[in-house]
Amino acid sequence: MISAEEIVFIFCNSEYIIKGWKDFYMKFTNSACEIFFSIIGYNKKKTQAIVEMGNTYASLGGEGSLIFLKLDNNEWKIVKAVHTWIS
Repeated sequence: MISAEEIVFIFCNSEYIIKGWKDFYMKFTNSACEIFFSIIGYNKKKTQAIVEMGNTYASLGGEGSLIFLKLDNNEWKIVKAVHTWIS
């Protein structure tokens, strides 16, 4: 796991985004990409949820989706995933 502060440090202290990715892979040598999740949104009964998930692996490489979930027998299940962006 990597903190948001560390991601900002790696990428914002690099003169170019490409250098930021080089620094990222030098520090995290076994990583394939950066995966991120938004804050989870729930309905009032907390039986449905939505979260954004994305991954990036280069300055122009990545994708993201909205994930819709439903609570079924005390277990969260994916109802639908909608691809929202690609780079």
